[in-house]
Amino acid sequence: QRLYPTLEIEVVVVEPGRENIEDYKALIRQQNFQNVRFTWRQETSQQFQTMSTGQRKFHLILSMEALYYEENVTKAIEFYTNHLAEKGIFFVTIGTSDCSWNRINTLKPDYKESIFGSDDVRRALVQLRDTVADKMTSPALNFEEVVQLNRFEIDPVFYTEPNTEGDALIDFISHVANFRDSVSEEELENFLELIKTCAEYDENEESILWNMDFAMFIITLQR
Repeated sequence: QRLYPTLEIEVVVVEPGRENIEDYKALIRQQNFQNVRFTWRQETSQQFQTMSTGQRKFHLILSMEALYYEENVTKAIEFYTNHLAEKGIFFVTIGTSDCSWNRINTLKPDYKESIFGSDDVRRALVQLRDTVADKMTSPALNFEEVVQLNRFEIDPVFYTEPNTEGDALIDFISHVANFRDSVSEEELENFLELIKTCAEYDENEESILWNMDFAMFIITLQR
């Protein structure tokens, strides 16, 4: 908009959580957006993919820490790539395959129905790139991967007495609001032990760290 103030922009937001949508709308109201139209789709990415979008193309598609919840990561990436406009960009962020969350799912596969990491996304992109290359009339798929190291201290999780910061971290790691109050004492102890097993220890700082390393994929089509 700085370059083209009169340009009309449409933003399609796909988010299954009503509270998240309302929080996003509140942030939007704080901004002075001109000529921007928002379309709110309260649904999952998989539901969005089943809806008829025809040949509609997007100039920018963002998948921020969302591919974890896909039933088929290759199919999802192919869907969104097929809806890229010429010179468009598909931007994906996802945890690395050795981040702490993926360690949890390696040790406890039933923690989520499915889990994908950066290795899975890279394999899917290579497969799609090779498939596209075989179709001489199709645009070439290219991608770049950048890894961002990211760790933070989670010591409050293991304080003897429950505390607000520790409970917030447990909710964040478990993806469950008010996790402490929703499970038995035994289940809580088991989960805290699992967190400790999948975390890292900083000997210099004598603190427990959660590994949130993530990969960023910048995907483009060259016609």
